[in-house]
Amino acid sequence: MERAVVGVWFLVCVFLIYVGWDLYAPYSYEPLGPKPYPIILLALMALGAMVLVVRNPGSVRPVNKALLLKRAVCVLAMVAYGLTIEWLGFLIASFLLAWVLAVFYGGSVWKGGLAALVISVFAYVAFEYVLDVPLPLGLLDPFFS
Repeated sequence: MERAVVGVWFLVCVFLIYVGWDLYAPYSYEPLGPKPYPIILLALMALGAMVLVVRNPGSVRPVNKALLLKRAVCVLAMVAYGLTIEWLGFLIASFLLAWVLAVFYGGSVWKGGLAALVISVFAYVAFEYVLDVPLPLGLLDPFFS
């Protein structure tokens, strides 16, 4: 049953890639336009579907309460991230999300904090200066102005 659902998802992805291939926007803020982003995401989902189709069906872990709890915490953390990114700013919200998830998945407080700091600063620099995508500063706005 799992392979049938994944096979249908693969076909949906391929169809959406075909439909999106002729996507045209009269204006664009990016050098490549809006076309590559959905095409790349759909291609990655199609690739993941193919991996799921050809893998060993016995490698699926049974779902238990601990796994559901971890998934629920991840979803709640990402929802909190989405709700607070404007107010806290990208750097603080990204740091908190990465730190909470690192500690939740077994990392130490210090190593998780250091990794979260590196990830959030690297992502901010990449988006703000390399990709020229403005990000919200939130509480840090007075320090950057």
